[in-house]
Amino acid sequence: MAIHDAPQIEIHLLGEIQVTVGGASLSGKRYAKVLALLAYLAVESGRRHSREALADLLWPALGADEARTNLRQALYYLRRAFGNNNFLVTDRTSVGVSEGSYWLDLEAFLAAESNCPDCRAGQPPCSACLTAMAGRMTLYRGEFLAGLTVDEVPEFEEWRGKQRERLHCEALGLLERLRAGHEQRGELEQALIYARRYTLLEPWDEEGQRQLMALLARNGQKGAALAQYESCREILARDLGLEPEAATYSLMERIRNDGLLPSPQKPVSATVRANRRQATIVCGRFIIRGENDPEIIAEQLRTPRQLCSRLMQRHGGLLAQTHGGSFFVYFGYPVASENAAIQAVRAAVQLAQEAEVRLCIGIHTGAIVTGNDPALPDVAGVASNIAARLCDAAEPEGVVISEETRRLVEGFFHVDTLEHLPGADASSASQIYRVVGQTDASNRLDARQRLAPLAGRRAELARLRQLWKESKKGRGQFILIRGEPGIGKSRLIRALRDGVANEPCTVRELHCFPEYLHSPLRPVVVLLETVFQLLPTDPPAVRRDKIRSYLAEQYPAIRSETLPVVAALLDAADDDAPGLPPQSHKERTFQVLHQLLGALAARQPLLLIVEDLHWVDPSSLELLQRLASEPIAAPVLTVCSARPEFQAAGLSDETTVELGPLSDTNVSQLVDGLGIPLDEDARQRIVSKAEGVPLFAEEMALMKASTASDAEIPATLQYLLLARLDALQEARHTAQLAATIGRRFDRALLERVATDEPVALDSALRILREERIITPVDKDGSVFEFRHGLIQEAAYRSQTREDRRRAHHRIAEALECHFPQHAAQQPDQLARHFADAGAAAQALPRWLAAGRRALRASANAEAADHLRNGLALLKQLPADDKRREWELNLLLPLGQALLTLHGYGSAEAAAVYERAFALCHEQMPDRQRFEVLWGRWMVSSSREDSNFSVSEELASELLDAALASKDTNLLSYAHSANANIALWRGEFERACYSAETALASPINPLHPPLDGYAPHVSSLAHLSWARSRQGRIQEAREASERSIALAQTLEHADSLCFALIHAALLHSFLHDKSLAVDHAEQALIIADRYRLALWQSASRMVLGWAQAIDGDARGIERIQASAARAQDVMPSVMGAFLYALAEAYGFLDESSAQLKTIDVALETTAKVGDQLHQADLYRLRAEALLRLGHHEQAGAAFDTALRIAKQQGALAITRRIKDGLELLSGVN
Repeated sequence: MAIHDAPQIEIHLLGEIQVTVGGASLSGKRYAKVLALLAYLAVESGRRHSREALADLLWPALGADEARTNLRQALYYLRRAFGNNNFLVTDRTSVGVSEGSYWLDLEAFLAAESNCPDCRAGQPPCSACLTAMAGRMTLYRGEFLAGLTVDEVPEFEEWRGKQRERLHCEALGLLERLRAGHEQRGELEQALIYARRYTLLEPWDEEGQRQLMALLARNGQKGAALAQYESCREILARDLGLEPEAATYSLMERIRNDGLLPSPQKPVSATVRANRRQATIVCGRFIIRGENDPEIIAEQLRTPRQLCSRLMQRHGGLLAQTHGGSFFVYFGYPVASENAAIQAVRAAVQLAQEAEVRLCIGIHTGAIVTGNDPALPDVAGVASNIAARLCDAAEPEGVVISEETRRLVEGFFHVDTLEHLPGADASSASQIYRVVGQTDASNRLDARQRLAPLAGRRAELARLRQLWKESKKGRGQFILIRGEPGIGKSRLIRALRDGVANEPCTVRELHCFPEYLHSPLRPVVVLLETVFQLLPTDPPAVRRDKIRSYLAEQYPAIRSETLPVVAALLDAADDDAPGLPPQSHKERTFQVLHQLLGALAARQPLLLIVEDLHWVDPSSLELLQRLASEPIAAPVLTVCSARPEFQAAGLSDETTVELGPLSDTNVSQLVDGLGIPLDEDARQRIVSKAEGVPLFAEEMALMKASTASDAEIPATLQYLLLARLDALQEARHTAQLAATIGRRFDRALLERVATDEPVALDSALRILREERIITPVDKDGSVFEFRHGLIQEAAYRSQTREDRRRAHHRIAEALECHFPQHAAQQPDQLARHFADAGAAAQALPRWLAAGRRALRASANAEAADHLRNGLALLKQLPADDKRREWELNLLLPLGQALLTLHGYGSAEAAAVYERAFALCHEQMPDRQRFEVLWGRWMVSSSREDSNFSVSEELASELLDAALASKDTNLLSYAHSANANIALWRGEFERACYSAETALASPINPLHPPLDGYAPHVSSLAHLSWARSRQGRIQEAREASERSIALAQTLEHADSLCFALIHAALLHSFLHDKSLAVDHAEQALIIADRYRLALWQSASRMVLGWAQAIDGDARGIERIQASAARAQDVMPSVMGAFLYALAEAYGFLDESSAQLKTIDVALETTAKVGDQLHQADLYRLRAEALLRLGHHEQAGAAFDTALRIAKQQGALAITRRIKDGLELLSGVN
């Protein structure tokens, strides 16, 4: 079928039913039986169906007439939904569908595989065939007609059941062929994708489970293979009540005993990606003296090297191949561990204690770049070299650590401070420390010198305390606290523990660790070894004696029956003790542990804490499930913690507390409670980046206190975040690429830049969702978001710089080529990707476009950021005319953004325009020259030691430049500037002329306006003020209303605030308080939203003035605060603020304060050449003097005011002065 003949109707029945007509979702009613009818007709399209049969199929419980009526109604809905697509073919007796009128996913999924000439019998399938099969598999979104509920239709359900079984089997066969095909080609990562999906569709098929286990093991993922066995065992036990088959158990044993080693895969030199990650490196050197014979040296090193290998691997380290007595061990590689640094130091300390030869050890934590060779973890060698230098600085039997490592292990070890590392450069911390011993800390909270306050968990803590209260009545209680890493599970439990510390009770803690995930009852064993004071060096007989003595002293009544079981559990069994079958032995062990807990709780209430159940071994989990389902009849409260992925049978919602993110207020309280001095900006950044996760907030605050930097993820969090990324396995690269796109990413864009097949990408995204790395934003799963910003940042930083650059470039090109509308609407995204790709020439025009776009949207802070980003790239360009042109193009809109954001007194804006002026040259286009002059004019009257006379000169230059350009837009701007200056100079007639001339200059749509300024809005506002002073009040009101109306059409916040504030001050001049307040309040809402500093101050000044009219003295404080802010924002307009303050004092009859304010105002306005308020200020002075009884002085002030007002043609002010003179004459 040709592309242009493709059917308009698409029907998807695999998974939830989806129907589109011409690309749009099916419209109209979507009743279940209408959809059932559609599905039946589409699948059974090879024949016509009688109306009676269809009615009986879907409405068997109704009479024949009523059933046929329902069928007609259903067919009516389908016809209306499909319109004129000729889908249905009906007559009076039968119904069918038109062949070729629709596309059906089921048919495409069942399409026969072609005989490929490139695929030979017994050989792996070719890439094209595998791609075709993968394409078919993507159609299987779920079981046939999933989610469609149709009541009381047994015949239809039977038909659906047969279809489901047929399609399910086909999907399993297709997955098996895909898995086998990729495995035969040595593509184990791809094979794993299909093996996993097979087990999801058929979890009880042990052959499929074994295939997945074997693949994982052969791919070097032994831990994941063993975890898959446990998952299989749990599924079989929970759903079928069965144990795994002998073949499955045998395979698990082979994997555990390294009987199934990783297989060589196809060459990966072109596909293996380097990664940047944090690692803790242990460098050691065994000291062999007095020997030169290599055989003797090798023999002397054999035992200590074996000990080193055993200890380091036990603690999770990777021992790199070295020669002689030196060794390097890498912790946190190839798989990150949250406790990597702690485990590294523990292993080193134990090695130093147990080795029978002298040795020195140095430990450092830093960034490494991994390559293709797993045996060479640190390709660059920078971090490893520091560890080697630390080793050189260590004394024999000494363990020396760097400052970076010390921060990670602080509180877990005692250290002595040594001298600085010899020869250290300034780029790295050079302080070094000697480890002198371990502390008693068993977890992060124990290691803290000061705990962060418990914030925002009042309800959860109250619930725990209530359960503790209930348990003390003799009824055992169980609770699971579940939440993301760092969300505060342990801190909440610690608060409960601290709260019961003064009560008569016993507290016991069990800790689960990932390294003991497959060690039966390991948390219980560690606890009992601590209780019985057993040492690792104790032989079995000594261990047995200690156990016997403790049980005899503490539990004499049950000593004899519990001793054999406890001794066997703790490797202290009597060799002559009779053995039990494995299952019977486990059952007896559980009974004894249950008995011991009951006996302990019988003495006094017991608080049993079990941390990190997501790492629990199956046997310990089974024991805890029994505690939950069969509570001990004694005062016991069992409190467990786990991450969200932990799910276990027997735990209901009633026994689970889900911890979510804290509010910003609670995070702020937590940060404040740490007692770390932080400025407000730093505190707000921490609160914002933490996104409600207490640990993140705490660690970022501590990093800020120690390094004064918030540019990177704290080292204490890197292992935690990297561990989550490493768990993604083959989906890790997808996470990195998605993180490069951003916190939120579109699947369509990701598919364009990913090198994976669509099916592999879908599988990777599914893994990311299951691992709670990402979450869908929309219903159809086309847009995703990283659950936390720090996870996205960690994924992004785990790539090398070169990989990041390449990814950014692919993303930018994909946006530009395939998503042009998105790129046009969000040029900042395109600019960021080009900039991070190192393509400055391509990024610059996008940063400029983004800045101008943000400026037009009144997003001034964002505009300034975009334009600064562009300026920062200029150093990557040659220092030529092109670079200077780009600089000027970026500076001009930046200056406007800064003026709007910080006011006309912005020192940064002034510096921007001075730099722009310095870049001017004679050949510069008239418009660009005008823009530079415009910027200088905008800041001219508000600069230090400047005044309106300087602004007037620049306004005259603007007019000359505009006339020379013959650009009516620029003429409008120039006349507007002259109207502004004339107004503030008290030349009201000239102000009116310039404003009206500006309004008469049309804005040419072919010539873009200057960003951030509307000359007609400002000219109307200036005209309103000038006319009001002239006494032409109605014209003033009309001009003000026109200014507001015009500004509202522009959708530009700064212009609207300009109009509203000038209107508010117009009405305050007219003493129309109601309208003044109304306009000021409107302006304040907008100014606050867009952070427009000048208009915020002016709005609050008018509102304070209104309060004073009503006799509220608090208005004075409000005006004073506004004036103080205006002094920074635009000092040239201080006359307006001081005039309002003086008038407010008059309203409150505070004449002395009013006179002082007037003196300051007259001095201030004289300095800048502001004559707008001069006559009114002298009038207010006269009125204040008159109230104080200083009649002669009042008369002189009235005379001065009258003289100025007449010179200015200010008829309205003249009338007020004459009113004052009449009052004065009446007094005299």
